[in-house]
Amino acid sequence: SETQVDLCGYFGNGWSRAVKTAGHRYDFTPEDEYVYVFTHMAKHFRFCGIGVRQLVDLYVYRKARPELNEDSIRQAMRRLKLLDFYINIEQMLRVWFEGEEEDETSLLMTEYIFASGNWGTVENKMYSEELLKAQHQGGVKHSKMRSIFTTIFPPLRLIRVQYTVLYKWPVLYPVMLVVRWFDVLLHKRGHISQKVKVIQGMSDEKVLAHQQAMLKMGLTFDYGDEV
Repeated sequence: SETQVDLCGYFGNGWSRAVKTAGHRYDFTPEDEYVYVFTHMAKHFRFCGIGVRQLVDLYVYRKARPELNEDSIRQAMRRLKLLDFYINIEQMLRVWFEGEEEDETSLLMTEYIFASGNWGTVENKMYSEELLKAQHQGGVKHSKMRSIFTTIFPPLRLIRVQYTVLYKWPVLYPVMLVVRWFDVLLHKRGHISQKVKVIQGMSDEKVLAHQQAMLKMGLTFDYGDEV
């Protein structure tokens, strides 16, 4: 998905990085396991926000695996365009659990995480979607109008995740669009009300501010393996 960190170039189908451990068993190396857990966290962090638990998981994993090769992990993060974010997360965890002095970035990240609840917020999600669109359309102007339009007419690449028949029969897109409208009206009015409220308060300035905050934390909207 375009909203996710692109792991395909690094992990491929999984077998390219699998290591034979015993008999017919293959596993990732501990470093690749950590990279996978971290990038999964980064996907949620960037897209809508995360809760504290996922950060605690990272810290516990690192403490349980002191033998992890830091150079190998950093090389992977560099390929995935996550190195700055990784460094900032590690710094923030040391502030949380080891008494290291807080700096501006770790404070910003902490506030973002605690404001995100357990699984992120609708506002974060919509602002991230706007920035992803802006990457392809050359700017964040008219974010409110784009959000209204895509809420009513979501593109095929998004709606087919919910209505999988569209993978095989994309010509049914107009029909499934109408089906979705009825589905939303019957079952998701509360969610739509939340989105409408966010859209009403949305501005290009707020979307840009969200982008600047993400950049300060080390996240961009052009993830992918450079190799």
